[in-house]
Amino acid sequence: METRPDYKQHLVFCRELTRPGGTHYGFGTLWMPWERRGSFTSAVNKLRWKHGLGQEDLSWSALGPRSAELARDVVEKFFRTRWLWYHCAIVEKDVSTAELASNEDRARHCARLLRVAMDLFKKDGTDKRFSFRCAFGGGAESARAVRDEIEQRLAARSERLGRQLEFKASPEAESLGLQVCDLLTGAVATSFGEDVPSQFQHMIIHSVADCLGWESLRGDSPAGEWKFNIASTREYNAGRYRAALRRQVRHKYRLSGYRRSERDEGAI
Repeated sequence: METRPDYKQHLVFCRELTRPGGTHYGFGTLWMPWERRGSFTSAVNKLRWKHGLGQEDLSWSALGPRSAELARDVVEKFFRTRWLWYHCAIVEKDVSTAELASNEDRARHCARLLRVAMDLFKKDGTDKRFSFRCAFGGGAESARAVRDEIEQRLAARSERLGRQLEFKASPEAESLGLQVCDLLTGAVATSFGEDVPSQFQHMIIHSVADCLGWESLRGDSPAGEWKFNIASTREYNAGRYRAALRRQVRHKYRLSGYRRSERDEGAI
């Protein structure tokens, strides 16, 4: 059985991707050990310097001729690094409902994503701390309501398991972790939706899919996939359900799960 990473404290960047009038919305989460946050920033900044782009925005919507090659290198670095992992939930909404799903529905999907991921990475289920840095859509009031609802949904179970949760808002422009999370989430969500990606976005979609051994990103990963996990669903009020296309992942870079007791040789 594949070893999964195990740490006492995690830093989690959580980004909601919404497009008014679109057929899908979703949440992406980028996970790393708390003590690796400096290593993460250093690794991405080295790639920025390599391309001569000191402060280039890596967000999905900002991809262009200057940043696309940099973004592709960031994707490759992510898949080569044992102590980084990404999980997302893509939701197909009923196009006859409101353009933006209700705060309750958004919180329900995001809370489930976080709960499943926390359970996947537990060792004994107790004494874990998760620090979440969040950027949600719909304006400041809506984002705060979604964040509070997620925290409430996770509180009882976390208290029972001895988990400590901390939620903070974080502007995407000021957070490198949220930018990288947005980059990965944009690649997946665009693959599920009807938007036509630009040539630069298509390059990143192809790069991520290639690292998974897939031809495209429109599909679900196995439930136990720890490195790059995609889970899609359809809103319950849609009246019908789409069976997920679940695919086996064949990683381009085969990594063993990383534990803190192991040496860091070749990790980054």
